[in-house]
Amino acid sequence: MLQNDNIAARFTPQTFSEVIKNFDFCKATIVPRAVPKKNEFKLSGGAVLKDYKLIGWIGEKENRAIAMVRNKVKSEIIDIPYNGKVVSYIITDASCKKHVSEMGEKIKVDLNIFVEGYIQQYPNNDKEDVFNPQIIEQVQEKVSETIKKEIEDSVNKLQKKYNADAIGMAEYIYKFKPDLWEKVNEDWDEVFPNLDINVIVDTKIRRSGLIR
Repeated sequence: MLQNDNIAARFTPQTFSEVIKNFDFCKATIVPRAVPKKNEFKLSGGAVLKDYKLIGWIGEKENRAIAMVRNKVKSEIIDIPYNGKVVSYIITDASCKKHVSEMGEKIKVDLNIFVEGYIQQYPNNDKEDVFNPQIIEQVQEKVSETIKKEIEDSVNKLQKKYNADAIGMAEYIYKFKPDLWEKVNEDWDEVFPNLDINVIVDTKIRRSGLIR
């Protein structure tokens, strides 16, 4: 199931070596959660592990948000409300670029999320044309708002509820800000919950897909 059903981001496959690497750098990781259902089970959401112990759970949308921050989303469907309808947006490409800076005693983190995709489903009527640039722009804004809120809520949960760096900030700072890492690595459990994290989402609709 992990090998054949890893396109959607409702869970994130992990190899054992990836789990150990995450523990080494960040002390925390997320592994898929198996949910039993009668004579079968499904993979949904994730288990939050810290210091080799289970400390909590995340749902499918939270897993999707965290996977997006960690550049592990290959393809995904996001349903958004628009003018009393539901619009299905298919992600075909997603990436996250992190930027870390020191602001006095605070550490500021910018998560720049870039998303490309197409509209798969849009209720058609005579009054609205999905090819209208204004509608395209409005849908892009709605998708950005949805992704931004999901990421903000999920990151806040990791920071404030679990104090678990499952988004890989320790590894990023270690690799790209070694001088800063020297100052904070011994106190990372106190530093991570207080990171000032700002989420910026840029959504593009590249083609219309199956909309009619």
